[in-house]
Amino acid sequence: MSATFQLDGRNIRIAKSWLTGSVKVFVDDEEIKLQNALNPASAFQLKSKKQYDLLLLGHNVVIQREKPFLFGYYRAWKFHVWVDGQFVATLVD
Repeated sequence: MSATFQLDGRNIRIAKSWLTGSVKVFVDDEEIKLQNALNPASAFQLKSKKQYDLLLLGHNVVIQREKPFLFGYYRAWKFHVWVDGQFVATLVD
């Protein structure tokens, strides 16, 4: 499952695995891991919201993920995206 937005004319894709709960960001074909299923500190979280602060293409990007509490890994997640302090989009994965 994935959701896409554009930054400086380049495609930024946020992808999550419903099986493991891992979250990755792809800038064109370059992969950035945000939440790794093999890292217990990032994979097992009871909170429904988590914020990731990134530097992408020279911009400060904040991605806030929001997952449902019940069966959260199997249902759609929302990703709210801010670039340089400006709200860009809400993406549903």
